[in-house]
Amino acid sequence: ESLDLDEVGTVDPSDLKEFVMDVLRTKNDDGEEEDVDPRDVMPYAWNRLEQKESGGGTYDARAFKKWLIAATKMSADGSNSRLR
Repeated sequence: ESLDLDEVGTVDPSDLKEFVMDVLRTKNDDGEEEDVDPRDVMPYAWNRLEQKESGGGTYDARAFKKWLIAATKMSADGSNSRLR
């Protein structure tokens, strides 16, 4: 799936939020869909995304890459279950 649907070289924060929420949607043991809160997985990057959206900005390729690096960094917080 492409994030730059308009092919203008920018990514709209609302499109990115929708994409992330879709990726984080999982199925529980009963086969029902559950949404994972992105604030639990990538709090810093999600906050930056919400700030960009509220400010009406977009991400160019360079800014998007920086955001993506922040989004994929794992927290050293002991509550991060991916570290166990």
